[in-house]
Amino acid sequence: MDDGSDAVDLDGAVHWLGGPRPLDPRVVGPEAAFLGALPPSFGVPSGFCLSVAPVAGWAGSDRPLALVRRALAAWPAPAPGPLDGFRVRALAVAPHREGGPRPPRALSFHNVDRDAVAEAVIECAGPFLRWRAGPGGPSVPVAVLVQSFRAPEVWMVASADCRPGADTPVTMRAAWGLRERDDTAADLFVVERDGPRTAHAEAGVKSRMTVPTAGGVHEVEVPARLREVPCLQDWQVRRAAGVVLAVGRRLRGAVRVELEWNGDDLRVVGVPSLRGTRRLSTRRAEST
Repeated sequence: MDDGSDAVDLDGAVHWLGGPRPLDPRVVGPEAAFLGALPPSFGVPSGFCLSVAPVAGWAGSDRPLALVRRALAAWPAPAPGPLDGFRVRALAVAPHREGGPRPPRALSFHNVDRDAVAEAVIECAGPFLRWRAGPGGPSVPVAVLVQSFRAPEVWMVASADCRPGADTPVTMRAAWGLRERDDTAADLFVVERDGPRTAHAEAGVKSRMTVPTAGGVHEVEVPARLREVPCLQDWQVRRAAGVVLAVGRRLRGAVRVELEWNGDDLRVVGVPSLRGTRRLSTRRAEST
């Protein structure tokens, strides 16, 4: 079957993270635009964003398959290897209107096989294309982010208030494996901004963790030797706090940041505080 690749305008629908042109938050959403503006020192996984238009030519067509195939073929070096996985997730472009009907839950898939990326993209976009903001209302604009995926040893969610005059500590939750659920038991770390060490650390009893499996992920028991020990060393906590503060200074506000550790590599993988917001500059962030 002809996948229609020759007829696809790749540049008009595919937006590369870290490319020479800043990403437009009105097209890909504020979170993807911000991630694309961060320098390499923040470790954002490479990838691209597909802008999904709720018009004929997308839903029920070969267009998503053609776009994904061409984008994977054009992936800038270093490209994921043939055995590497991908992370695919939906990002609402427009903010939710207070008091209005809530849009669909944004889906995400981890460790997706290369051959299944297009299917994951379609599944992520589908609920938004079908949803309407009230009877006869418009669809919600949506983008789908496709990134390289490397299974993390530890996930982190951190918060910091970087509004002018704020000096509150950075608070972080961390646990083994991949973050899939908000109710996962986790370690708690509190870092004073000017102190030489972590101000407070509390190890949680981490009984379950999410790990990669063939073409996806699944939940398993945490090995007994790891359940009650901190999953991060002090230097890792301090380094992560520095990255979170750098993100907060960039946005000049209260932020939440999702991070992943793999060995000595720290990656910024999401900024939940940007989900549902529109106000954003995409100039390059300062390096940490």
